[in-house]
Amino acid sequence: MAKITANNSITVAAGSTITFCEGGIGQAILDGNIYTLGMSDVFLGPFASAETIQVLVTSGPINYYTTAATGAAANMTPVFVDPLTGVTTPNASAVAIPEPYLPGPGRLRDYLPKTAAMFKRVRAGGRGLVLINGDSTVNGFGSTLATANSSRRNLPAVMARSLRQFGIHAHFNGFCGDQAVGTANVTTNNPNLVLGADVTTSFGGSIGTNFFKINGAGSLSWTGTEPFDTVYVDYLTTNASGGDLVVDIGGGTLATLASLQASGVYSSGPIALGSLAVHTVNVKRAGGATIQGNVFAIRCYNSANPGVLLMTVGGGGKKTSDLIQGGTYGYVNTYAMMAPDLVICGEQINDWDADVTVATHAANTLTMITQSKNAGNSDVILLDGPRSRSSVATLAAQDAYHASDISTATGQGVPMASLWDVFGPNDNTTDQNVTYLDATGHLTEVGYGDYGYILACMIGREFAA
Repeated sequence: MAKITANNSITVAAGSTITFCEGGIGQAILDGNIYTLGMSDVFLGPFASAETIQVLVTSGPINYYTTAATGAAANMTPVFVDPLTGVTTPNASAVAIPEPYLPGPGRLRDYLPKTAAMFKRVRAGGRGLVLINGDSTVNGFGSTLATANSSRRNLPAVMARSLRQFGIHAHFNGFCGDQAVGTANVTTNNPNLVLGADVTTSFGGSIGTNFFKINGAGSLSWTGTEPFDTVYVDYLTTNASGGDLVVDIGGGTLATLASLQASGVYSSGPIALGSLAVHTVNVKRAGGATIQGNVFAIRCYNSANPGVLLMTVGGGGKKTSDLIQGGTYGYVNTYAMMAPDLVICGEQINDWDADVTVATHAANTLTMITQSKNAGNSDVILLDGPRSRSSVATLAAQDAYHASDISTATGQGVPMASLWDVFGPNDNTTDQNVTYLDATGHLTEVGYGDYGYILACMIGREFAA
């Protein structure tokens, strides 16, 4: 992450992208076009040749980072984000938004009654929650342990920015688990989340794959992605003896989370922070207590305009069997507690990579859908991921998974959003896909931009104001 505090110019190499992060006030000038900085993340590139960007700083600092894109520069098509709306402009292949697979006649909105009610409620000043249950293909560009700022380039983040074109305040001001990147890589992937001394990640069959253990005097700290004045802290209890967890900003206790409850998943409920700002919320153990604190999510809202919060609740490298974890801290209880309006379920790549049979994949996908529908009383959209290279699984095998998912979704009365027609029927060794898919089977930054934009448009156009 680099920082600009005064007017300057930046040269971005061919085949690379530059991201100006939310915060600060300024302008970026590129080829005569002016982009407002500070209101939201602004992505520029990838560029076919080196480009020089003039940056004018009104109020600094302005943070930015560059990323070397995968694939030959000749195959790159620039993708821009509208700095006023935060909407990703797709490249030419993504202009046509594909139609989802529907379980019967009608339109997508006919199968999403809670989502329709959510959009209506949000426009009237209420809030909504969309959870995306998936693997590393929804976690963010690169999805590797050392990928900087992956959380700002994941599917929920891109979707949130893209949904704003439909007159809805959508945001990704929160987190759920660490998406399986581990203690050492949390802040690299998500700079808004910092683990203090004695705070580690741990897998316990919980939602979000890994939750956070507060083992000592340190704090788990979250700095918002945009201003907020209300926070929810979601946590686990083990019915152990000891003290409680406390929530504060700047050291002043705002709430105490009782640990002496039956083992399970709980939420603090709304905690008022007293002012609208980009707060840093700290969660720590009560002084002198020996109890381990277990936090798995923080959700932030602006009470005057709560909007729709989008969050990832899966983890990198996870198969469908991992995404249907039961038990005290599993998805069933957590969905019931968080009560999302819409759950988007996506997982294919790790199943075929691990040679999970199509029949087992179908059974697990069915469980994933029913958990989401029944436990959370939520709408559900099944989402397929991009193809892998044929060396990972034959294209015929991948086709079998794809056909199975369509059948499962139809049988359960839920729509399925498919992006295969966008990224093409071939694997990512072909010219048509090298721009969108990297050698690991993940989307490139161009691919994520299109992926989130398409899914947001598929949903948003059904409920546009």
